[in-house]
Amino acid sequence: MAMIRASGSTPPDTTHALRLSSSEKILLGLVGAIYFVIAVYSALRRTFWFDELSTLFITSTPTLRTMFHAMPTDGNPPLYFLLARPLLYLPIKTELALRLPSAFAYLFTMFAIYWFVRRDTRAVYAFFAAGMFLSTKIHLYAIEGRAYSLLMAFTLLTLCTWQSYCRSGKPLALGGVSVGIVGAILSHQYGVIYAMLPLAVGEAVRCMRLRKFDYRVFVAAAVFAPALLITVPQMLHGQKMLLDAIRSSTFFTGYPRLRYLKMYAYMLPPVSYPLIALAALVLVLKLAISKPKTELKETPNCPIEDVAVAVTLTLFLPLMLAATRLGTNIFQLRYGIGSAIGLSILIPLLLSRIELRWRHAASLAWAGAVYCLAIGMLGLWVTRTRPEISPLQDPVFYAGPRTEPIVVADALEFSPLWWYADPALRVRLHYLEDLDYAREHSDMIPEYSLALEHDYTPMQMENYQSFLAAHQHFLLYSYGVPRLEWIKQRLVNEGWHLTLLSSAKQTGPIGDVGQQYRELFQVSR
Repeated sequence: MAMIRASGSTPPDTTHALRLSSSEKILLGLVGAIYFVIAVYSALRRTFWFDELSTLFITSTPTLRTMFHAMPTDGNPPLYFLLARPLLYLPIKTELALRLPSAFAYLFTMFAIYWFVRRDTRAVYAFFAAGMFLSTKIHLYAIEGRAYSLLMAFTLLTLCTWQSYCRSGKPLALGGVSVGIVGAILSHQYGVIYAMLPLAVGEAVRCMRLRKFDYRVFVAAAVFAPALLITVPQMLHGQKMLLDAIRSSTFFTGYPRLRYLKMYAYMLPPVSYPLIALAALVLVLKLAISKPKTELKETPNCPIEDVAVAVTLTLFLPLMLAATRLGTNIFQLRYGIGSAIGLSILIPLLLSRIELRWRHAASLAWAGAVYCLAIGMLGLWVTRTRPEISPLQDPVFYAGPRTEPIVVADALEFSPLWWYADPALRVRLHYLEDLDYAREHSDMIPEYSLALEHDYTPMQMENYQSFLAAHQHFLLYSYGVPRLEWIKQRLVNEGWHLTLLSSAKQTGPIGDVGQQYRELFQVSR
């Protein structure tokens, strides 16, 4: 009879999974509260970086009309800007105000992952799933003023409400599917892929299992079309100059490549041997004192469509490599963060099935949940400050005359340096633009981003030739990332004299460039 019900038209009866015990609710609330306190503290302490300042400058434009004109130059749809704008008027630190939408969205995503898994199995596996999600390096987006946490939150809203509809058959749940799809599209340029692809795969598998087509899900998902029409054309128009440059470049390093598949390592909990040893010790003690189980109080009842959704999300890294190859031809690791969600759902679900044959599976999941939650909270705590030295605290930066203009060689460091400088120092900071020259180098995106947002940002960005014609001597600050700092070698090639005033090794690697030097030069004819 169980097999007949599974293949029939009646949704599986898993409503028991929705009844959370009081202790489960308390523990879940405690995890969420601890996460949020740490996220707020880290958001307050961590300095803005380049992309976040793009969000800030566009969100802070004088009027909403100006903000809507500026948004396409950033390349993201309007939702994050609209959510962050009123928060900037609150009497709190700007770093926290800009990042609050991400902090809330990440918390919602963690709870939604818990809810999705909890519908299919026991609480211990749901806690393991939430812990896995929190412990990956994706948690950095919880304290970043960009739209990635929103993208994940609306993706999970879509999937959880679809899952609820599959179990209950109530059309009202499909309203959440529509809201989730629209929210994902209005959050990020790849929102339609994130919300629609796992939904489409899950619903297709469900239709095959039930042997019928459910048109109501299709109708609920159809809202993606008008949402795309009001976002994609504007974004493509605003980014046209950059996209054309990338297509014509033979040096660009951001093309989608198979080597990025190694980034799956970022989607899993990092290894911490002391914590692993502690979790293993606790696991052994628990096994030693626990009584053998004769039967499960809650038998896992995971429909195949839920597994299909998890597998699809897990494959998002290669799927986004393919999608970006066919589309913009730009790939960033953050485009594949859906794989972290998929792994966080898939591994606990598979482990719950093993429990039917191995009675210690739940104990292993319990130890994994403790380990992942601990390392996730610790990881979020230590991200409160940036790992590299801030230029404003760098003695190399202050080694030259205090009256000369300072040209910042690194486009990524220019806007953070300007933002955290005092008014007297801000007027001395310059970035020199030459898009034709930048196109000949491997990473043109930061400089093109500055140029696209030129009219909406307060920094001094000047034409390379015009600045040199007006200044016979100035200072050049290099932050040690050659792929972004083309200006130093160009000045030498054009006959300028560079005198090294001060230098220091970086205390650790920056990105993918390894050990580099921070340097300050006196530049003259």
